[in-house]
Amino acid sequence: MIKRAVLLFACATPVTALAIFDGSHPLLCAPGPYHQCTADGCERMPADAVGGPRFIRIDVEGATIESVEGGAGRTSVIDHAEHVDGRLVLQGVEDGIDGVRDGLGYSISIDEASGEMVFSAAADGASFTAFGACTSASY
Repeated sequence: MIKRAVLLFACATPVTALAIFDGSHPLLCAPGPYHQCTADGCERMPADAVGGPRFIRIDVEGATIESVEGGAGRTSVIDHAEHVDGRLVLQGVEDGIDGVRDGLGYSISIDEASGEMVFSAAADGASFTAFGACTSASY
């Protein structure tokens, strides 16, 4: 009887509840609307207005973040990955387009239990933030 209850519970539990978002497997993440902030205040912006991707693949073991839709098909290097208080924190620097002063530093924080994500980036005179979620991805 107990085995049947455990099996029934396991089958009824959503897959996302069993997932671990610790970077041991590739992730597919969807940043929500972006918020662009300057010294004058913040404004909610769609991804294409700030050149941000709508979806990203994160491969911690391969140390790469790849834009899947939007974001001009860029691939960025993860310079630093660390586990802090149940969160996977990824950081790096992106030079952007050659010959254009558009470099920035970024940080992505992913809750290892829920997959909830916060993305932030700092550039010349502006910062960008997006809240989103990640799921397991297979390439």
